[in-house]
Amino acid sequence: EANVAVATCRFFYDHKKEMYVLGRIAVLKMYRGKNYGAELVKAAEREIITRGYRKCGLSAQERAMGFYKKLEYNQMGNSYLDEGCPHVWMEKEL
Repeated sequence: EANVAVATCRFFYDHKKEMYVLGRIAVLKMYRGKNYGAELVKAAEREIITRGYRKCGLSAQERAMGFYKKLEYNQMGNSYLDEGCPHVWMEKEL
């Protein structure tokens, strides 16, 4: 199992929101609960800071809100459906 990618995410600058947006955060099921997701998000945040930005946001599935709250993300507004799944917009000052 050496050299197997177990977690992934992306981030991009959203000109309308004037911040970086994290997304597509995923960890293979058998590797969940080992802190890989949190470390991946923190690594993305560090890179965003090196690019000169201090704020980022993400569209979280409602069932994953607790994960993001532990990483100090705050819910902004009401829930909405994305592809039929309830989501909430969350932001964090870095």
